[in-house]
Amino acid sequence: HHPAATKTAATKKKPAAAAPPTTASPPDDDGLPSKSEVLSFVRALWDKAQAMLEKDLAAAGPDGPVTYSTAVLLMHALLAEMISGVYIPPVRLSVLSTLMVSGMQTCKQQDCFQMDCRGNNLVEVIPVARAGAGADGSHGASSSSRSSSSRGRRLVMETIHHKTERFKKDEALRIVLPSTLSQHIRTYTEYARPALLNMNPSIDDASKEPPFLFLDRKGRPVAGVDAPFTDEWKLIQRKYGAPWPTVFCPMKFRHLHATVRFKDLVDNVADQEEEALAGDALVMGNSVAVWRRHYIKGRDSIVAQKAVGQLGRWRAMERQKQH
Repeated sequence: HHPAATKTAATKKKPAAAAPPTTASPPDDDGLPSKSEVLSFVRALWDKAQAMLEKDLAAAGPDGPVTYSTAVLLMHALLAEMISGVYIPPVRLSVLSTLMVSGMQTCKQQDCFQMDCRGNNLVEVIPVARAGAGADGSHGASSSSRSSSSRGRRLVMETIHHKTERFKKDEALRIVLPSTLSQHIRTYTEYARPALLNMNPSIDDASKEPPFLFLDRKGRPVAGVDAPFTDEWKLIQRKYGAPWPTVFCPMKFRHLHATVRFKDLVDNVADQEEEALAGDALVMGNSVAVWRRHYIKGRDSIVAQKAVGQLGRWRAMERQKQH
């Protein structure tokens, strides 16, 4: 064994890793895709479902029915919208599994003892100002059976049973849904849901129809169970070609949404610094840039101290929970 060879092998540098393309969407710390990448995929999913729906209605007439494949895609697209945060913050799977169709207000929660409980439900609200389209430009497939009064109307999602109810003294959460999402729910309810119900042989009349908004691909309710939604979202990623390498579970949407919202808040505060301090700096004959360099003592440590203080309060709260 020659010593020179050993030295050469020891000092030989490894080739540098190839840099990612500049157009790549930066993942988060857990290797997840960016929020914008996910939302683009989810929006495209509904566009694809809308195109298939219009094709079915052109062949069958404005009242349908639609094909089973279209119904499944509409269900997948709506589910993705509800859990991804594209229109509202990601909805808990336990809430979605017990959410009822608009007009149904009967509690199916097994451990609920409130006699007059309405359950997790959807309610129509006052039409938006512009006729024919929602305030955010929403629109759905046309249908002769859909009354003109429903167009442009927004839905309220009333969640009586939710995780934070024990902290809110059983107070219901009422979320006014955007016009686009409201219309998508109506489209799914009118066209996709009946096609899914037809796949369930145990439902032979309207009295046996489950009240829940979401059904599985065989027309069965998934009330109180999170696993079907988790499985469906994983299937959605694989089936429709999600542009990220690793399939992830719906829980990650909560991390994505919360992290992006916090980053937005930090960015907003940073953007407001110039405007907030400009007046004082002007009176002193300075620019804000001069303030940062010469007059604000320990600017970075002030920011860091605030973060450390928040961490300390969080740890104290966690210790109290354990005792």
